[in-house]
Amino acid sequence: MAYLEKTRSQIEASSPTEIVDSILSLAERSEKWIDRACINLYAASNLMSPTARSLLSSTIATRVAEGHPGAKHQQGVRYIEKIEALATETAKKLFHTQYAELRALSGTMANAIAYSSLAGIGDTVMSLNVSDGGHISYRKFGVAGLLGIKTEDLPFDSRRMNVDLTRLSDSIKKVKPKLIVLGGSLILFPYPLEDVREIAEATGCMIHYDAAHVAGLIPGGQFQDPLSEGAKVMTASTYKTLGGPPGGLVLSNDHKIAKRIDSAAFPRTTASIHYNRIAAIAALHVHYCFKKKR
Repeated sequence: MAYLEKTRSQIEASSPTEIVDSILSLAERSEKWIDRACINLYAASNLMSPTARSLLSSTIATRVAEGHPGAKHQQGVRYIEKIEALATETAKKLFHTQYAELRALSGTMANAIAYSSLAGIGDTVMSLNVSDGGHISYRKFGVAGLLGIKTEDLPFDSRRMNVDLTRLSDSIKKVKPKLIVLGGSLILFPYPLEDVREIAEATGCMIHYDAAHVAGLIPGGQFQDPLSEGAKVMTASTYKTLGGPPGGLVLSNDHKIAKRIDSAAFPRTTASIHYNRIAAIAALHVHYCFKKKR
């Protein structure tokens, strides 16, 4: 609050031109400091390509087009809906999936779309506690709680820094979760996904993998491939290791789940989308998809 009070005082003592100049100066100083003057080791921050940056400043940022490509509700959007189609199809090609959803504006929103597609009010989701590396969106004070989903802790082996398989089976039988969430703010090692899948399938439980911080490692084969190892849905952030602008991604190979994800994305959580962001993400996908062919 003190920080905001100080800022409010600055605004009251400044002219509109001075305030705009201050914003421009702060943005320039941040770029020089983060992008050029230091080695940034924070996983949630990355550098975008010049092409992606230029697309972010495009006037397509102000265009509105609700619905699906080829069946939009507005007129005069044939160019931007083609961009959306390219972004979607290149995401599927990059991650070798049957379905990709890019309309979420953040990783947390992507998780909200996934949860509302896989669980409902009163269902239980098991995930890592925040102190064990889980993300706040998995918990009762985050997205899960907002959707009326109950949360329980996944057993965690603090020595191995991973899911405790020896306790997992008993925990699942006791809690009877609808969904298990693997992933989080900290992913130090691949999860034993195939083992977790065997345990989960015995109780009819599904797995959601949040690849927010490792998504960029998966297409290149440098980390585990969650969907091929047993996850029904994978979510990710489009910045961080993917190197794009902020946004969310939802991937699946399950047709029935994909239909639920689609309706959760539109019209339940998004209407108009940020086409400058979609265009920047599409350009990055193309770069990664065809990099080996150059």
